[in-house]
Amino acid sequence: MAAQIITSRKVRLTPHEAIAITHDLVRLARLSPVVSRIEPVLGTKNEWKITEDISILGLYKKTVHSTIRLEGAKANGADISVSSALGVGLRSKWRVEADGEETCLITVEDEVQAPFLVRWFVKQQAGAARATALQRMEEGQFSA
Repeated sequence: MAAQIITSRKVRLTPHEAIAITHDLVRLARLSPVVSRIEPVLGTKNEWKITEDISILGLYKKTVHSTIRLEGAKANGADISVSSALGVGLRSKWRVEADGEETCLITVEDEVQAPFLVRWFVKQQAGAARATALQRMEEGQFSA
């Protein structure tokens, strides 16, 4: 069973700037506070290996390796999928809506696929990372 997360934020970027970021997987992944490394998957154009450093209850640090893929660049955003170990997957729809000439509303709809025992944790991590990513997008802060 999938869990849904919807995150929205009004940002001080033009719609064109925001859409360009959603179409660039490297820049988009670098918005995440947990992504520490990004490498291209050889022989592909729209797929990258990412390394995430996550903290479990603030006590235990774990490195997770995932693959991120641009499933489709849209006129108003992008569809992206992430697959990780333990059957954890994330399908994201990033959508940009103009809210004036210099601002826009970005809405991210995430569908989290994960085994029951880890679903709550994955959903919490994804929701927190997404909120931070939207804030960092506006501020132009890219890591890794």
